[in-house]
Amino acid sequence: ALSGAVVASAKGADKPQLIPTPLQGLTLQTGLFYPQTQTAKNFEGGRWFYAGLGWDTTPHLSLFGIGANTEFDLDFINKGSYTSVPITLNAKLTGGKMFAGAGAGIAFIHRIDDTGASFAETAFGYKVFAGFNIVDAPFPVFVQGTYFGNSRQDLAGWTLSVGIRF
Repeated sequence: ALSGAVVASAKGADKPQLIPTPLQGLTLQTGLFYPQTQTAKNFEGGRWFYAGLGWDTTPHLSLFGIGANTEFDLDFINKGSYTSVPITLNAKLTGGKMFAGAGAGIAFIHRIDDTGASFAETAFGYKVFAGFNIVDAPFPVFVQGTYFGNSRQDLAGWTLSVGIRF
């Protein structure tokens, strides 16, 4: 759905018009990440910080009431000595208030082990997500569940987040 500022025109106050904003296509979200491995839970606990920034990269297409588009996401997952920054290109389907999708890309990982040694690496990353808009236009507010996977299994897990789409 196209987002922007809604403004009533002088001639047709009953018909609000959508005015594009500089933030059009931007998505912001935050929530909690739950690592799936016991190793990560033992080292840093079961709830980590999650934040995401997304940008629609294609126009929204629609066929039989199902919308489709691609989006570019930059996510941030952190707790203590573990940090993962997945960057993915995603395909997303929308229908009514529901949406779902999947994407793949790279994850930049930084961790400090129990000896204090610091490690930085890149890994293959992917995500599968589904959500629900709890508030509609002009700026949809949504809840989303996401599974993040990557070639470092100790940094795979689930997020539960809330966000806004401009």
